[in-house]
Amino acid sequence: MDDFTKLLVSVVDNGIASEFHLRYDEKGPVLSNPDDVFVKETIGIERLLVHDEVVIDSSGIRKRKSFASPVEICFQPLLSAERGYMLDRSRPDHLYPPSSAGWYTRIERRGRKSSIFLHSAADEKKYWLSIVDNQTGEFLEAHTILPFEKGVLEIADETEEYSEMFLALSEVSESAAIEWMDRILDGPPPTWSELAKITGDVYIPNLKIGNRMRDTVDQLVPKNYDSQTRLQVMAFLGAIVKGHNPGEDPVDYFERLQSTQVLRALLMGHLSCILSGGEPPSYVRIIQDGARQRLGVPTRTVTDSLDSDTWYHTYYRILDRFPLTYDTVLEYSARMNNSNRIVLGLPVTKSQAARSRKNWVNRLDLMGIGVMLRALLRPPAIGLKRIVYMGFAHKWPTIHMKWSSNIGSEGYREPSIQILEMPPDSVEASLRARPNLLTVDWTGASVNEQLYDAGSKTWRVPISRIASSMQGKRTLRRLGNEFGAWRGSRTRKPTHLWAKALDATANLKFLANLEQDKYVEYMGLTRSELLHALQEMKEIGIITVAYVPNVLDLMTLAVIAQGKAANVCSLSRAFLKYSPTATVHLAKDGEWLLALTRQPISTAHHLMAILPEEAARHGITLRCNRTTSFRSYQGRFYTRMLREDGTWETDISPMLSQIRVPFQDEN
Repeated sequence: MDDFTKLLVSVVDNGIASEFHLRYDEKGPVLSNPDDVFVKETIGIERLLVHDEVVIDSSGIRKRKSFASPVEICFQPLLSAERGYMLDRSRPDHLYPPSSAGWYTRIERRGRKSSIFLHSAADEKKYWLSIVDNQTGEFLEAHTILPFEKGVLEIADETEEYSEMFLALSEVSESAAIEWMDRILDGPPPTWSELAKITGDVYIPNLKIGNRMRDTVDQLVPKNYDSQTRLQVMAFLGAIVKGHNPGEDPVDYFERLQSTQVLRALLMGHLSCILSGGEPPSYVRIIQDGARQRLGVPTRTVTDSLDSDTWYHTYYRILDRFPLTYDTVLEYSARMNNSNRIVLGLPVTKSQAARSRKNWVNRLDLMGIGVMLRALLRPPAIGLKRIVYMGFAHKWPTIHMKWSSNIGSEGYREPSIQILEMPPDSVEASLRARPNLLTVDWTGASVNEQLYDAGSKTWRVPISRIASSMQGKRTLRRLGNEFGAWRGSRTRKPTHLWAKALDATANLKFLANLEQDKYVEYMGLTRSELLHALQEMKEIGIITVAYVPNVLDLMTLAVIAQGKAANVCSLSRAFLKYSPTATVHLAKDGEWLLALTRQPISTAHHLMAILPEEAARHGITLRCNRTTSFRSYQGRFYTRMLREDGTWETDISPMLSQIRVPFQDEN
């Protein structure tokens, strides 16, 4: 049987090659002699010759293979990362071109904790990847990868950014959260009547009341959810069975549960639901159906790094069932948007909540639903251009990618939309290599709180106005006058403080987070620095500031249209005026549109049915589909793009290297 705890390598010294075994510890690579008798001093070692690789074959079996000629690599890793790893041949590869030996299909949040080390290779067209089990020290995989694959290790998506941030900031709250859960789970069990409130008519075979709450709710959560998720869901069920309510400020209360993201999110949604007089979802039924994969596709666009995770499909379905009301949140959002002030915190303060139950509930709703501070940048103001790519290929993240999203389609593959920002020279080089990239001429965004009808608790979207808008005549200039545009005469040189502030409003955008110093400090800022930077950019016209409610029960549609500029710009205006929230990108002097519009489910289906036909009457080619998954790389975008000398990163070789991989049927 192969020993996967080591790899055979050679070190060349004065022309003489000596064999050693390569291992990794928590600090990096370690060498020992072939008999593993002693550990070699590695100071001064620059390169290794690797003689074999560890790969996963088509049957999912780990195998060692020897090279005909050894691969030369640098001894010191270029970078390292912690990831979960899981052998699961059924998981698709979401990126194209496919990952080398399929390694990225096995990177899974729920998997075994592993360390990934990446080394430069003498062959500049390759890197060396080692994935090592943290517990056993075994090589899970070790082989070469292509340059563009490095991006997923260098550039964290927003989900990973949040996880890293909360992990770094939850050391104090972790023990408090465990104590909170233990107090619930080791407490008295529910009565049959209490248990019936959450089980309803769900049949749980041999259900019994245990000696503790833990013994009872353990029977309600299927074993195929990962252990940490199960524990948090059990604590949640135990808490709501006993009608638990916080007795302190909601921000302080949920800060204690920050390290338990599942428990925190469920409990926050449940409390908002109860206090608004809504009917809670049938949690146990959804949890049981989710474990059996009997749930349909969730309404919301999911993060595709999580879309293979059984629990998160369940979680999104629970969110879909919350009968949320937005009266308070939309009222405060509109008030802040009209005030022309920059607010770094919830509009209902802690002291106000302490004096009034109504204010306490309002503060909980603002935190639970979430109000986001968005700094909407005008890229040309700081020497950047925004470009759009839409197609089936070249999905690996690069330093210039802000986000990507898959669009639902009836075919066997889903096309991807990517938004990138880069300096003009890099744009020109990109266009030469990839002519179907589009340079964005103008971007607009809007929030229309007035479309929400508080009486019926529904969004009233004038569908007919959107459909009929395509016969209108608008121009890019008029859109800019109405919704804002960069009118400056010279490009402003960005500061590192600006870059941090732009990233902070992407990564820490919820006002409840911005209210707390430690989250802002995590981004290398003080609250006063953040406020100063945002005010400075706002006064110059580099950004506009908007407060956007995190409306959960809307479907995101991607509308791509091409036609005469007057008609396409009119359609763009209609989306901005008559959508709960919308962002539009216009290219080709207004003849091409990408609109991301969030709509009620029934409205979304209606628009998907009527817009293509209505567009054809006006000579517009239009497709309208829901977005099915989304991945954002905005958490550190501007700080990673801005060089020390204050110029923007221009290297587009990672994008070009994947573009050069053939993909014959893209069009």
